[in-house]
Amino acid sequence: MRRKKAVIGAALLLLSSVGAAGQETAAASAAHALCASGGDYVDPAILERAVPLREGIGKISQRVTTASGEAQAYYDQGLAYLHSYVWIEAARSFREAIRRDGKLAMAWMGLARAEQAMNRDTAAAEAIAKARTLSAGASKREATFVALRAEQIAAQEAPPEEESAKHDAYKRAIERAIAAHPEDAELWVLRGNAEEPGPWGRGQAGGVGAIAYYEAALSRFPGHFGAHHYLIHAFENVGRHAEAAVHGKIYAEAAPRVAHAQHMYGHVLPRLGRWKEALEQFAKADAIEREYARAENLRPGDDWHHVHNLQLLGFTYLRLGRLHDAEVSFRRAFATPVRYPIYGWQHATLAEYLLLTGRAEEALRSARALADRTPGARAAGAAVEGEVLLALGRTDEAREAARRAARLLAEGRKAAGSQARWLDRFVGPYVRQLEAELGLGGAGAKAAEAESAVRGIADELASNPRFDAWGEGLFRLERIAEQAKRAGRGSLAAEIHATMRRIDPDYAAGSTARPLEVSSAGAGTR
Repeated sequence: MRRKKAVIGAALLLLSSVGAAGQETAAASAAHALCASGGDYVDPAILERAVPLREGIGKISQRVTTASGEAQAYYDQGLAYLHSYVWIEAARSFREAIRRDGKLAMAWMGLARAEQAMNRDTAAAEAIAKARTLSAGASKREATFVALRAEQIAAQEAPPEEESAKHDAYKRAIERAIAAHPEDAELWVLRGNAEEPGPWGRGQAGGVGAIAYYEAALSRFPGHFGAHHYLIHAFENVGRHAEAAVHGKIYAEAAPRVAHAQHMYGHVLPRLGRWKEALEQFAKADAIEREYARAENLRPGDDWHHVHNLQLLGFTYLRLGRLHDAEVSFRRAFATPVRYPIYGWQHATLAEYLLLTGRAEEALRSARALADRTPGARAAGAAVEGEVLLALGRTDEAREAARRAARLLAEGRKAAGSQARWLDRFVGPYVRQLEAELGLGGAGAKAAEAESAVRGIADELASNPRFDAWGEGLFRLERIAEQAKRAGRGSLAAEIHATMRRIDPDYAAGSTARPLEVSSAGAGTR
């Protein structure tokens, strides 16, 4: 409590020490300073609130053992929310089912899934333990589901050297369950989730193998919107965007009041050249989330999805040349807290945007403002800070920022444990990009090595089929090309522009980048 009060005091001091022009940045820093003090990633009080039965979230049903029709209805609602990654409302719905039937093992099992997704591991462990205790009074099929969930958690918590074997055992267990209960659609979908690279799979990282199980689910149970949702991700992952869009439209129409359903349809449309339609979908998702936060009185940042949608909304505005709207979106994302330590790199996007549009001094302030946020934000912020300093010709400071970014990433990885892979995936590219750009200023073998690294980064971004990577990558490559020009490597810049056309053939390279606004005090190498 003493530390929390100290952080609150520091936040208030920060707000009182700036003028009107700095209030937005100061307010955001204050909010994020409070996040850094610890606490729940989602407000626990929200999870205890009553929730009504709702329409427009997708219809799905899995019969469970209960004498209460309302318990069954709330269980189905919780399941629908799980399939759309709406973790808060899934948890609330399962709690309503439990209030009506405290012995409903499947509701406790569903609650464990929602709690774990919100990074509330203690609550998840308590819920799955309760489900296992109660499963003796459930049907064999339901007891199998509870056992599968417990086995998945055990595989997720296994040491790295045991994870693969436990993951394989989990997949075989699902297959035995399908053989015994082929009539249950959820088992087929669960097996598709399990086809992902690790036991943590929940529908986002599947490929060809996962597609087979989701299509099998739809062939047996037409209209399962969860299978449609996961097929969007899987088809996008293998570069089959037209097919992903077919499932995206179905999912969006099946769940018109779910932000992620609208977002996922928008996710795949840009690769088909349909940027304006994508903008409409991201804007729909944003409107749904703003109304949801207002109606439920959420804390900023409780809805994990909001920052992600704002980021992609901003990229889409940027691609369409609507720079003011892009900046508004990025600033809104910057001001929204991210509480989970391995995330938060999205907050670096504002500084990236400011650099791209020539406002280097503002970009520097924005990047440095991430120093008191999550480990992911700190490492990404330090890397972008270095990129700005390099663009300003302050090479020595840029090198120091690169060393700091690498150190912060290593520290974050160490603290993240088994979750370190996500920092590698999302923050690692920031550090590698800065290191490659620094190398462009050299000569001889080192310069050739840097050019090769830049080409590798460009190829990796152009080859990635997911919008998360290449939506941002389009403008990341634009910044790299600008730095290549500043380093006197015009032919490399031209190569990067050609690679960008692999991402978006209609994009006019150089149309967004602006000349740097550099103060006299900020110019020159130091």
